Amino acid sequence: MSSRSLVNAGLVAVSLSSLSFGVIACGDEEQVAPASGGGAPSSASVGPTSSAASTSTSSGAGGEGAGTPIRTILQRDPFGNVAETQNLLWDGDFEWESAFADQYGWFQGQSANLTLRHLGPDCRSGLKCAVLGPDIIGLAVSSADRGLYVSAWIRPSDGSCEGFRLFLLSEGIYSDGIDFPIPAAAAAPDDAGWCHFEATAPQRDDKSYLFISSTVDGEALVDDAVVREATDGEEQRVEPRGAWVPSADVIERVDAARQTIRRWRGPHEGAPHPGRDAMQRASRGDGRVLYEASPRTMARGAR
Repeated sequence: MSSRSLVNAGLVAVSLSSLSFGVIACGDEEQVAPASGGGAPSSASVGPTSSAASTSTSSGAGGEGAGTPIRTILQRDPFGNVAETQNLLWDGDFEWESAFADQYGWFQGQSANLTLRHLGPDCRSGLKCAVLGPDIIGLAVSSADRGLYVSAWIRPSDGSCEGFRLFLLSEGIYSDGIDFPIPAAAAAPDDAGWCHFEATAPQRDDKSYLFISSTVDGEALVDDAVVREATDGEEQRVEPRGAWVPSADVIERVDAARQTIRRWRGPHEGAPHPGRDAMQRASRGDGRVLYEASPRTMARGAR
């Protein structure tokens, strides 16, 4: 065997030895175990397209006993709830909102765009969600053949689901849809802090809008809103809301929402668009540096 072969064999031996030592050291210093005891890593569902896993150090021999979590791993789909392929809302989980959009799938307050938004893992179905300060209105279409299933998730700051009002509104030329309330499934949020609102609504021909309003002072997150054709199972599981008498406050809020819809649903000048404004300034010559030929260039016959 040549000296070069001996050197190469020595390097391989050293590399394998270092790798083995690293694996052993890692196994001695840290073990994966659930926070409540030994066994496999814990996993809890946080949303339709996400999951969480806690990693903790062992407090006893063999990985048994409670430990202190040292990190939490969250998985989020940047496109939101991609499993909901039949959503009739323009953007049910706010993933396509952009500051460069002329128009967007939600009205907020008296604006034709979403003015309050949240970015991060606190959202339920992706990385973007809305902050419910003023009322928000989601744009959707209706089904010509079936009733609608409506669902939305709200994460309150006070731990109660009773301070929010959701309605499926219809606005158009037929005036055949009623203002349909969407109740909360429970008075308290689930383990992840989210309140689920769902209902089924009769078929209507006019365009649909999802109106979400808050009666509490604290901010809340809104995410993973769905309006789609109701299945037979959903129509049996989620009973339609019976006759209801709206209060004066509800009537006032719904009327204000309708005024916002009528103001912005037709063609209109969109929100300020930085890219478009920059292009218009460039076409006008604003900020352009004009070139002036030097006397030497002119003497050579340049035009």
